[in-house]
Amino acid sequence: METLDQKLTKILLSKFAGEQDSLDFTISKDQYVSGTITSHKFADKDNFERQQAIWHILDEELLPEEKTHIVGIITLTPEELATYK
Repeated sequence: METLDQKLTKILLSKFAGEQDSLDFTISKDQYVSGTITSHKFADKDNFERQQAIWHILDEELLPEEKTHIVGIITLTPEELATYK
């Protein structure tokens, strides 16, 4: 059976699959998921617009119960990620 982090990765990779794009999700023993999406598609978008884009996809693809297990998703551009390393 597919875990929620695997399902999120599959769903979001289909939308954010570019050369410098990456997804990294972790799942807790209680089945709560958090993670980071790095994508060039976030350039010129503020954090609110980025989160709206992510949650619009998740609202269409996940069951309400599954969404309650998502703790948070950080959205970065590749350039932003590079400044944190």
